Amino acid sequence: MCHFALPNSNHNTERGQMKAQCKRSQITSVLILSLLLFLLSCAAPEKTTYTPKHYSQNEEVLFDGIQYNITEIFWAQQIGPQYLKKQANASWLVIGLSITNRTQRPVDKTFNPIFKLEDTTGAEYESSKYVLLKDGIEFKMSTEALNPNVTFKGYLVFDVPRQNDYKLRILSPFYARQAFAGSIKLLGLYFYFQLAPSRAVQEWITS
Repeated sequence: MCHFALPNSNHNTERGQMKAQCKRSQITSVLILSLLLFLLSCAAPEKTTYTPKHYSQNEEVLFDGIQYNITEIFWAQQIGPQYLKKQANASWLVIGLSITNRTQRPVDKTFNPIFKLEDTTGAEYESSKYVLLKDGIEFKMSTEALNPNVTFKGYLVFDVPRQNDYKLRILSPFYARQAFAGSIKLLGLYFYFQLAPSRAVQEWITS
């Protein structure tokens, strides 16, 4: 707001000019502020909600240039070679998975999809770091680049209760950011394989 302190004399013309100038200045300030607010609103990133797709475990999924197939799924109470069997705390849910590079270039060895299970309540389960030995063959994620149209096969192992039904979430990370307490959070797009009901999954009988 503008204030004037003029001598008590006949200065109506000068006072009127100064008031008009002050009014124009106020209008200009309002217009500039409105323009700035408009520009800021345009520059703000639009928030979007990502809705992941769900597939049955028998479907072939092409996602981010990589083809995923579930080859088998079974329950087990213990896994591993004869003298190094590892007992589950609950039960092992073992998922056979094949990954095929459908791009035109090798997929770098740093490519590392994130696999998690979710039950019907939304609880998340990490895969076991234990390497599964089935029929004397060792299966683990590759440490080499995956060339175009080449398939890698492996097993995911989860220690989970049998009474729940599950879906497999596969996240293809495109960048990482620092999270709480210096940890790293991987961000990217993901999808789900809806697994068969737990009661329908067969038991793997080991000797």
